Amino acid sequence: MVNASVSGQNGDKGAIILAMETSVGHCAVSLIKNNVITQTLQIEETGQQSSALIPMIEELLQQNALSYHDCDAFACTIGPGGFTGIRVGLTTAKALSLVSGIPVIGISSLETLAFASNLKGDIVVMIDAYRGQYYVQRFRKGDGLQSLSDPMLVEAGMIAAIAHGAKIVEAKPQVEDLAKLAYYKWSRGERHFPTSPLYIREPDAKLPQQKLEVSV
Repeated sequence: MVNASVSGQNGDKGAIILAMETSVGHCAVSLIKNNVITQTLQIEETGQQSSALIPMIEELLQQNALSYHDCDAFACTIGPGGFTGIRVGLTTAKALSLVSGIPVIGISSLETLAFASNLKGDIVVMIDAYRGQYYVQRFRKGDGLQSLSDPMLVEAGMIAAIAHGAKIVEAKPQVEDLAKLAYYKWSRGERHFPTSPLYIREPDAKLPQQKLEVSV
């Protein structure tokens, strides 16, 4: 089931970014224009990314009277997170970019969490990687956001030592936060973004080759 939320339309001209978040099980897409989230679609059922993502994107664009070519960029999380979800999101974003010529903004799911946090100072953001492990990264947040470590996969018992005084944020990345961070980077003139997956942990099983068809 698709849950839709609308935060308000902005009629002024501005950059339009289509964001997709599939790294932690759910599937969500969002449009941001002129730094305003115009609409978000999301399904909570896990394992639906490969079948649901393209239809959700097309529904979102149709409901906003837009085409792929109206977008300035496609944003997606590159990980860390679930192998299948990361692969689906990146493959879709790259396919759309290939056929439309519109660039991809790849952003770490951990950076998305840090950006969305209201905390200031040193923070350690973490995502449950299951099996008693977590994806973690340390940031310093003030007027800007500074990475203080590389993303890591650690045992739960190591979190306190890694934090050593920093505030801890544990959450799942949300597509609207991804859209806002992508817009922030784009509006500051950033144009070079990673588009390779950030897996950290090897997948349990290899996926079969998938054929993705996109009409733009």
